[in-house]
Amino acid sequence: MPKPRTEDVFKCRLVDANDVIIASDIHAERNDSEFTCAMPFISEHVELKIELHVQTTSNENILLSEATILFFECVKFKRCTDCINRSDSHCNWCNNAVMCQTRQSTCKSGLVNSKEFCPQLTDSRGVHYVHAGILTSVLFHGRHLQPPGSGNKYYYTCTMSDLASSKAMIVNNSSITCSVIVPQLSDKQLQNETIKVYYSFNQTRTSVLEDEYENYVTVYNCTMLARDCSHCLALNKSRFDCAWCTETNRCEHRDLTCSTTTCPAPTITDVVPRDGPVTGNTTITINGYDLGSDLSDINIVKVAEIPCIITDDISQLNVTDYGNFETRAPNRIICMTGSSLNETSGTVNISVNGHVSNSDVIFSYQVPIVTDIVPHYGPEAGGTRMTIYGENLGIGNRNVRVYLENKPCLRPEMSPKLPLGNVSPTNFTIICTVDNGYTSNITMVTITIDDVIVVAKEPVSFTFVGDPKLNPLSPKKAFFSGGTKITIEGKQLDNAHNARIELNYGQDLEIGDCTILSERLTTCKVPRAPEFLQDQLLKSENTTVKFSKFVRVVCVVYFDNVHENFEISYYLDPTINDLTGSGRVVEFEADDRRLEISGKMLNNVATLFDIQ
Repeated sequence: MPKPRTEDVFKCRLVDANDVIIASDIHAERNDSEFTCAMPFISEHVELKIELHVQTTSNENILLSEATILFFECVKFKRCTDCINRSDSHCNWCNNAVMCQTRQSTCKSGLVNSKEFCPQLTDSRGVHYVHAGILTSVLFHGRHLQPPGSGNKYYYTCTMSDLASSKAMIVNNSSITCSVIVPQLSDKQLQNETIKVYYSFNQTRTSVLEDEYENYVTVYNCTMLARDCSHCLALNKSRFDCAWCTETNRCEHRDLTCSTTTCPAPTITDVVPRDGPVTGNTTITINGYDLGSDLSDINIVKVAEIPCIITDDISQLNVTDYGNFETRAPNRIICMTGSSLNETSGTVNISVNGHVSNSDVIFSYQVPIVTDIVPHYGPEAGGTRMTIYGENLGIGNRNVRVYLENKPCLRPEMSPKLPLGNVSPTNFTIICTVDNGYTSNITMVTITIDDVIVVAKEPVSFTFVGDPKLNPLSPKKAFFSGGTKITIEGKQLDNAHNARIELNYGQDLEIGDCTILSERLTTCKVPRAPEFLQDQLLKSENTTVKFSKFVRVVCVVYFDNVHENFEISYYLDPTINDLTGSGRVVEFEADDRRLEISGKMLNNVATLFDIQ
């Protein structure tokens, strides 16, 4: 150290971890090579850096030494683990006094200097179930709990979220009982509420029992857990204290003197679908209440007095969660109809434990009939979209297949597409695509619905005619937005019933509609081009090196299954300038009503006939 000089001034300052000055200009008293600084009041538990500086006569500020210093106040730690872990061994926890204190302080009993010996709760998650609004005693286990023995004035309380505290009782050194009452906080069936247990000495100093598991109680409501009597009786009795109340017609807490053990007859609310073929094999879904506390409770299902076989696939029955329910209580019944000798209608009923439903839901057995097909001819190449007309074609689950002669009619679908639950009278048709490869005309049709033949070899008449023959297609021009009209010529074009242009580029498919005008003439509107093609052309327009002003794309024109490739050159869309009049309003002279429209790229594609 330099020899003492009267003109030198020694000072200390405190700096935090971010080099922010906490305190400065603290006078340092020198005694030979030792310096003493009086520390200021620091209001928080923090580790700071203390620096010793000397200020010379030339006003230089020279750092002589530095070290770290911990400012601590044990009493500020309110939890046992905080006291031990965050004080760098300067503090101990005193259970007797429920407080953190310096190591030099005395503790009558219960001195803790390791977090393993802090008073704490053990893991009891997923064990405690509490009904909303019902006072319930909950037993938690713990370690190193302070018993309220003679001379010791320990008090325990339990709290959950923002709810009021409740008094707790120590059973012994390893368990504690909390009496809790929790209102229904949401519309959930179950909700977990974290619980905290506090203990205090003489109701002055309070600390929370350590709980690394974040123990909780599960709040439930019988009414929300079980929608009917069957589900109420199926609830897990080790978790839920519920019973069915006939007075309120609800599942209630058992303390409300509800003890029904027999449920009422099942109630059917809906059946989907409401009709099917007389051949049976239609899978129907029955929705309702009190369908049984277990699948074994169901005696029989009858549809128009004909037995319906319940599926053995439990996953289809929407069986309730096995954790909350002891038995397999179904939320719906799915069964397969039997066959009927004739068309008939009748109610759908279920027998559960001998109690039969009193249903007014009607199911109809019907016979599908084919009356006509349209069109009656098409090209030999196939591809004709055929519409089959008839009666009762939309019955069952509408899983339809069509066979023309012995070949499948492709992509069959019902029209209109209505939900299976729709019960309003509707005339359905079946639409499918005629395949190619036939060696003779089509004279019969077979239809299956729900994998059962419902129309067998019904006589029809479909004649194969010559395929359309297209004249060579020269390259065409179009705007990126599409809509440009092109003309296609050929022979026998009207032997097809549907014509279109497809542009299939990468993942994009665009379709342009065509109109078959006659045997020799068809007009089509070019489909719009994919946007990324337009972006590519715009980028080339904005570069110094000019590329082509259009993009060539190969398209396909279809006449049913007959198709030809041709090329379309896509140009950027034209732009039209605003009208030149004031406010874009043009005034005309009485003898001159010509309007001039100007823009860019107007005649790249369009002809006089394209402008409207």
